[in-house]
Amino acid sequence: MDISTVLLLQKTSYIAGAIVLLFMRRTLPNTDGVVAIAACFALLSIGSTIAAGLDPQAWNYAILAWTTLLMGVAAYALWAMGLTHLSGQSRRISLWHVFGVTLAVMAPATLAGLHAVDSVRGALFMGMACASLIFSAIVVWRDNAVEPLRVRPLLAGVTGASGLLCGVAAMEFLTNEFWLISPASIFFLLIVTKFLFTYLVTVLISERQHIKLQRLADTDGLTGVANRRAFERSVGPQLKADDVILLIDVDRFKSINDRFGHAGGDDVLKSIADTLRHLTPRNGLVARYGGEEFCVHLPVEAGDAAQIAERMRAAIERRQLESEMGEIVHVTVSIGLARVRESEDDLRSACSRADKALYHAKNAGRNRVLSFDDGWTITRMRSAR
Repeated sequence: MDISTVLLLQKTSYIAGAIVLLFMRRTLPNTDGVVAIAACFALLSIGSTIAAGLDPQAWNYAILAWTTLLMGVAAYALWAMGLTHLSGQSRRISLWHVFGVTLAVMAPATLAGLHAVDSVRGALFMGMACASLIFSAIVVWRDNAVEPLRVRPLLAGVTGASGLLCGVAAMEFLTNEFWLISPASIFFLLIVTKFLFTYLVTVLISERQHIKLQRLADTDGLTGVANRRAFERSVGPQLKADDVILLIDVDRFKSINDRFGHAGGDDVLKSIADTLRHLTPRNGLVARYGGEEFCVHLPVEAGDAAQIAERMRAAIERRQLESEMGEIVHVTVSIGLARVRESEDDLRSACSRADKALYHAKNAGRNRVLSFDDGWTITRMRSAR
């Protein structure tokens, strides 16, 4: 394949990539950065079109050569900005950074007249591409520690490999000796990596959206803790002997709703969820199990489950909420505790025994923790309000 055909394909790939990225921006959330990458592709397409028609004998050769270099440098500065934004959605790099990088490269190149020398101009362009791509690959890789996505290593690898290819091309352009790979092969491989890059960016955005939807599906909308479906899916497979299940029910919740309204009841549930989340060990899980009932999984490594349950009960009792009318809302909970038996690996059975313990805690006067192992054990007894 000759160089002119490869350059035509290259321009086509840039335009296609820009269109795909702009479409994603319009149709999908969490796409910060794709506009900058699309702008990069557009500048590269325009720059390569101008470069293909350069005539060293033409009167405007120096101006056009300078313009193509400017577009290439600015394009890859935009690439770094865009991919950095896309990789870490909370990170921000302004256009002033793009302007600063572009100026830092173009000012000395212009003063030295390097843009007018084809081989040096090509080396500068490829060198800028190399720096931008490798920087972007490192950012994508490092962000995996904050937001693990399965596509990240592949995206970082493709971007980094493209950067190394540009580094080799920069050395070859500078020496004007293409001893390792021909210009046509260089540009063809860059086309392939750009297509791969665009596809992987699409996968990254889709994977991020899928995780967000999964998180929403697994989270109780009112309290922000896990819902019953997520609790059963997460705890069920890892349940082991001596783990503990707590079932927690708000005492006289109907009276709270009747007196303070549903908004007051919602505030109570959110307050209890916050307390449980704060007191549940990091290796445990708290979920809203339905209505005014919560469920907590405490692995055996969490320590004395009865003490943890009692701290939860006491903390909720101490916590006082103020209603919209300025009245103090006093809240207590009853807790049923069941320890997973050696021969039992079924979450449903453990929850059933915890529910029985909760039922007896309610009948015994509420505002207490009742544990059921091989027999009934009252861990904490208090008079109900």
